[in-house]
Amino acid sequence: MRSLMLCVSVLYGGLLAGCATALLDKAADQVIVDTRGLDLEEYQRDLSECDALAQQVDISKRTLGGAIAGVVTGGVVGAILGNSDTAQEIGGTAGVVGGVKGNLQARKEQQKVIKRCLQGRGYRVLN
Repeated sequence: MRSLMLCVSVLYGGLLAGCATALLDKAADQVIVDTRGLDLEEYQRDLSECDALAQQVDISKRTLGGAIAGVVTGGVVGAILGNSDTAQEIGGTAGVVGGVKGNLQARKEQQKVIKRCLQGRGYRVLN
């Protein structure tokens, strides 16, 4: 029963984080570049290529990794502080939090990749 609850918590956390992912903007949409004097078609091509590079940061994998780490850590803390029910409750909650944290960290990493890529191509990134 305990392992079943652990698996359900991990899956639930991954599902919630996946839903949160769908609600957030694409990393490329959050980059602000000074477009004064630029060929906007060329910029859009470069932005698209940089975004494709940023997709190498695996959001799903990092979300799941954060969820698993949260479940394990929360389960251990819950077991120390209480009984198996407490461990399951804290583990489930920590799994969701860990999944969301992993997701957000991966998105920030994608933004960094896009910004560095554009800067490397000579664009003035403002944020």
